[in-house]
Amino acid sequence: MMKEYLSDKELQRLIDEAEHAPLLAAPSYLKTEILHKAGRIAAQPAPGMCAGRRMLPSSWRFAFYSLKVGLASAAAVLMLLNIPLEPGEYPISGPGFRVEAKENIFNGFTSIVDRKTNEFCGYLSELTNRESLEGGCVHDK
Repeated sequence: MMKEYLSDKELQRLIDEAEHAPLLAAPSYLKTEILHKAGRIAAQPAPGMCAGRRMLPSSWRFAFYSLKVGLASAAAVLMLLNIPLEPGEYPISGPGFRVEAKENIFNGFTSIVDRKTNEFCGYLSELTNRESLEGGCVHDK
């Protein structure tokens, strides 16, 4: 089935008519109908909200979100600090050299966090290597 297109003269005539003809008026009821439907949509509760509950102001929602993020960060730090420190459990080779640092308040804390982070990363590395070998992820050559 072939589509028939307008010729150049017919197309130019259609463009001229559209440019010079007066604009058509919208139906008189259209504006009130649109405003009525927009009012009904705005009055509906947001998806996922209970019909009887009021929504908290955005500043309160931001405060609760910040509290959640802070608690999650604190939980992550606590998990990091509770990794066992027994020697040999997660053997990780340290650097071959050591830079002497100035004594300050955070020196002991940062060294503990550094050591525990290294142990945790070593544990994750061993776990993923073990899973890849047991799970058959190694490609046959």
